[in-house]
Amino acid sequence: MGVLNVTPDSYSDGGKYFELQSAINHGLKLANDGADIIDIGGCSTRPYSTPPPIEEEVRRIEFVIKTLRKKLSIPISIDTYRPEVAQIALEAGANIINDVTGFTDKKMRALAKQYNADICIVHMQKDPATMQINPSYPNGVVPEIMTFLKKQIELCMQEGISQNQIYLDPGICLGKSLDDNFEILHNLEKFRELNFPLLVGISKKSFLYKTLRISPQECLLATIAVNSCIYPFVDIFRVHDVKEHVQMSVLIDKVKLKPQKDKEVDGDCAHIHSDH
Repeated sequence: MGVLNVTPDSYSDGGKYFELQSAINHGLKLANDGADIIDIGGCSTRPYSTPPPIEEEVRRIEFVIKTLRKKLSIPISIDTYRPEVAQIALEAGANIINDVTGFTDKKMRALAKQYNADICIVHMQKDPATMQINPSYPNGVVPEIMTFLKKQIELCMQEGISQNQIYLDPGICLGKSLDDNFEILHNLEKFRELNFPLLVGISKKSFLYKTLRISPQECLLATIAVNSCIYPFVDIFRVHDVKEHVQMSVLIDKVKLKPQKDKEVDGDCAHIHSDH
């Protein structure tokens, strides 16, 4: 999944693709680089951010989606938590709703059903403006996210959304401490037990550059390193740098190292090894 931020204030590339033609060109480049999905957002969800007016968010994304839909056959995702924006995006040609509030709004669930859209249920504690103010999980970050995802899956399916239309995202850096993010990555196998495709977006996020004490713009290698580690557990990687991650996936699929069972050592070998 290639990220296309049509915003002036996103943490990694804010302003870079804010002008409409540059956004369209970048969307085409992401597809050409091998993206399977283009995820378009007109409202930054970086920590401490405040959303633009709905009319402005719509202005940022509508023409971009319409234009890319005419030129591309791959799915287009709308990254928004506002039903009004999601509806216009779906009418413009989007196929997927990527909601950082996890479809807690009944209107968003009804909209997904109405348009037969695939959905990504994302976990976020509080909202973008407050999520990084002392995030806390008294019962443990993984159990609390699991509880939230199970509840939202049930609500979405009660609305009539099919099981095969649902993706899950534990929400790295969305109301999580640095240690919380690593705890989530250590437990991706548990999220897979929910039996839904898993989407993870760590691309250039703060837990990487704070750990390494570098800038977000220097995080490409860090992003690839971590994504290569979690590759067996993730179905969709949400990334800014599509070409490099396609190359990563090609090589991982070629190598596919498998753990070897310990071979029995016969007596002679044991004797030789003991002498050395």
